[in-house]
Amino acid sequence: MKSRTCWRGGFGFTEIMALLLVVLPTIAFIITLLIDYWAVMRIDNNLKIIVHLASTKMDNMSDLSASPSDAALEKELSSYCPEGKKVTFAGARSGDGPMSGGIKVSASYRYSGSYLKDKEMLSSMVSYSYHDQNATIELVCN
Repeated sequence: MKSRTCWRGGFGFTEIMALLLVVLPTIAFIITLLIDYWAVMRIDNNLKIIVHLASTKMDNMSDLSASPSDAALEKELSSYCPEGKKVTFAGARSGDGPMSGGIKVSASYRYSGSYLKDKEMLSSMVSYSYHDQNATIELVCN
């Protein structure tokens, strides 16, 4: 009988079992981990957008001693929070900013994912007010 080599010569039952039991679950785990990591990076980017938009609005306000909350601003900022979350102004204090004429805006979110550990995500920005205001504004996505 003639013996010839073909593509099935080195691909047997053990290789198929190794592929099914080791390689495919490892690839599935790596993909789910990357999806969770991507979600964290997206939330971090959205926090930076929230801080930038709020800082721009606060820099243009002529009086920060009144409540800096604005319904249109809150709705726009809430669109950048994760699904079902809303932006709340945790604190708006006039006169205790980081520097004279400076406004510090910070946004935070408590992340709890499936593979990455729970963490408090924070983004902050310090800018100068056009009307020489001095304040610290804290925003929370909850």
